[in-house]
Amino acid sequence: MIKCALTGLLFQVDIGAEISTIPVSCVHNPVRTSLTVTTANGSCVATYGFHTMCIDIGLQKQYNWQFLVADLPQPYLALDFLAHFDLSMHPKNRKIFDSSREIAAFCIMASDVNNNVLALARVSKPIKHLSRHVIETSGLSVVQKFLQVHIDTLTKVK
Repeated sequence: MIKCALTGLLFQVDIGAEISTIPVSCVHNPVRTSLTVTTANGSCVATYGFHTMCIDIGLQKQYNWQFLVADLPQPYLALDFLAHFDLSMHPKNRKIFDSSREIAAFCIMASDVNNNVLALARVSKPIKHLSRHVIETSGLSVVQKFLQVHIDTLTKVK
């Protein structure tokens, strides 16, 4: 988690999420849309359009971003934000790193936060889907057995 110096919001950094979101409580006069998003555990979340805001997460720069307003308890920084600004998350070091400027910001682990924060739900059973991944190849198989070459042929090749 990382705190925005401008808004005071405590963002959950979620490299498994695709869209950065802010809670509906952060927006004045929200209007619910027909769009819903699905979380990792399969539940549907209502959305209220998009809201552009400026955040400062300690990287000596302010970032303007268009967040999806959703019926969630806390804001999330997701892959869309990190990829757009070329930021990377280093969980072992608890830092968000900006490689273009070689600067990092320290993150707070969710377990370190005293207030009741909803952590991301872990999927306990596989999600059923119709996706099928196929990699087409041509040529010899990588696991094909090698051909034994007679020693006379080997010396001629050398």
